[in-house]
Amino acid sequence: MPYIETIFASSDLIDVKVDHGAKTVIIKSSNRTNFAGIDFDGTKVFSLRLVAKFFKERFPSEVESDDFDDGSVDVLSASVKAQKLLQVEPIPYHLIRILNYQLNNNTLNINDDYWKRTEDVEQKELNEEYPLETVETWLTERDSYDVNVYGLPVNV
Repeated sequence: MPYIETIFASSDLIDVKVDHGAKTVIIKSSNRTNFAGIDFDGTKVFSLRLVAKFFKERFPSEVESDDFDDGSVDVLSASVKAQKLLQVEPIPYHLIRILNYQLNNNTLNINDDYWKRTEDVEQKELNEEYPLETVETWLTERDSYDVNVYGLPVNV
């Protein structure tokens, strides 16, 4: 018997189905305190499903070092963090506002991993007469910010 897809409900943007596949992401967020007029009471978790891509990765790093006359270099500190790019397909302005609130909460869970918003959320206008915009931001994986302070000298 062939699989028949059943639509249970419909939202502003997408059909709510039993299985969405890889075309959407679910963003779950909660907060320790009340935020933006929402009473979180420490137990509430809010979810938002969006048509989006969330797979492109980067690993920005910073190094601070000190050069010496003998050609050696002391690495004073170095850091690296893991990030993924959240690219949201065109959504209306009220959902951009909701998304921004969600991304600013203390706890942010996407696809069962925890993230922190550490960079700006960028909106891109598609057409000045089109009431939808795309949104993207780099999110930092929680607990992925590794720092090495006062490393050993390295010869160059």
